[in-house]
Amino acid sequence: HGAYLSYGVETAIDRSAPSLGELVANEIATFQPQAGRRGIAIQLDSRGDTVVFGDRRKLRQIVSSLISNAVKFTPDQGRVGVAVRPGPLDPAGNNGSPPAVQLVVSDSGIGISRDQVAKIFEPFFQVDSSSTRAFGGLGLGLPLVKSLVEMHGGTVDARSAGLDRGAEFIVRFPIAASDSHEERA
Repeated sequence: HGAYLSYGVETAIDRSAPSLGELVANEIATFQPQAGRRGIAIQLDSRGDTVVFGDRRKLRQIVSSLISNAVKFTPDQGRVGVAVRPGPLDPAGNNGSPPAVQLVVSDSGIGISRDQVAKIFEPFFQVDSSSTRAFGGLGLGLPLVKSLVEMHGGTVDARSAGLDRGAEFIVRFPIAASDSHEERA
């Protein structure tokens, strides 16, 4: 009984209207010292209206996981780019797609092979190569990121030009509160 209640609390979304750009800027500030020690530059490009309807704590968890992974898998003197901007909710960008705010986290790190890109959001999947073993396994928190994003009615996907070519994670959050994803008390 207790387990059911605690699970119910975890899946409930405490909706407010935070600025994703502001939230991202605050998270970047917490990673700057760690990145700076390794000569990694974190660049933020935030433009347009970035207000989304979501749970501030869960949104921060998503942002923190993605930036943490980007810094972790980027070699010293590397680069992490974070962009927050309006865009379509549909990953294909089809006309008529509902408006969204996109969060794009890219890095100049170890990259992901083509066959692994499709699997990295699966629970318990870890890329097994000597380069990722040196970094402590890939995909830390990515299944959780995916479930938190989907809880908000959003989408997340990953892209990479291949091993040692960096990686990019694109998250799209709807900007309007969606009744279908809201829990009724």
